[in-house]
Amino acid sequence: MRRADFPDRKGWETAFAKTKTGSGKFKYDKIVLARRSVFDFDVYIDPCALLKHLKDKTPRCFHFCFQTGNTTAFLGASPERLYRRSEDHIETEAVAGTSARGASREEEAALEQELLSCSKNALEHRYVVDAIQAALNELCSEVQADPKARLVKLEGGQHLVTRFAGTLRGKVSDDQIVARLHPTPAVAGCPRDEALTAISDMEPFSRGWYAGPVGYVGYGQSEFAVAIRSALVNHDKLSLYAGAGIVEGSTAEGEWREIETKIGNFIDVFNKKG
Repeated sequence: MRRADFPDRKGWETAFAKTKTGSGKFKYDKIVLARRSVFDFDVYIDPCALLKHLKDKTPRCFHFCFQTGNTTAFLGASPERLYRRSEDHIETEAVAGTSARGASREEEAALEQELLSCSKNALEHRYVVDAIQAALNELCSEVQADPKARLVKLEGGQHLVTRFAGTLRGKVSDDQIVARLHPTPAVAGCPRDEALTAISDMEPFSRGWYAGPVGYVGYGQSEFAVAIRSALVNHDKLSLYAGAGIVEGSTAEGEWREIETKIGNFIDVFNKKG
């Protein structure tokens, strides 16, 4: 029935402007600003039904749902693994840099090449790769990484991804792993503390569970994803969360469009079920 964005378009422009000095110089290496889009419905929302339709739409994602009531829940379809541990073996990945998918084979090929050759996306991705590499160097006795970024294709978008694998040092706990890996520059920025302080100041909402670690810890193994592309269900209201990585060369218009791409799978579910 209704949609409201926080920040709205004008507020987004204002927040984006705060990432630069008065002379136009970018203040950070990278900062990730998010948006909360609230949709009002004329019926209560069934979280499990919504997750099922979302899962059908996003087959190659991590799906989760924490349901606190019949019509209250936090759910999502995240493309980003925080890490997976099996005994002392750990796998993780850097996912940053986004573009849309093409409507034809020719358009798809052009968008692939544009994403792979875009200096802005390469820079955004590099900050995440470097941060994960540094974290794993502390946690692991041995680390392997893809020599260069590759593409991962999802419904509604494609991303740059670099995968890592390592052997954990003795007595490294999951608590230590989560604390060292999260939040990556893919959801916060770098320098991390400066970015987190600025995010609290610039975003007109509380992130809550958005972008947090979601998963499980077991005796022999554990796995966590990052709760991006997520939504909070509150009876007849649905709040969608998504963010965009801002680096030197980013534009307010381009990052706004990127967030629209990221929440597109949810909106497609509404359109088909509406």
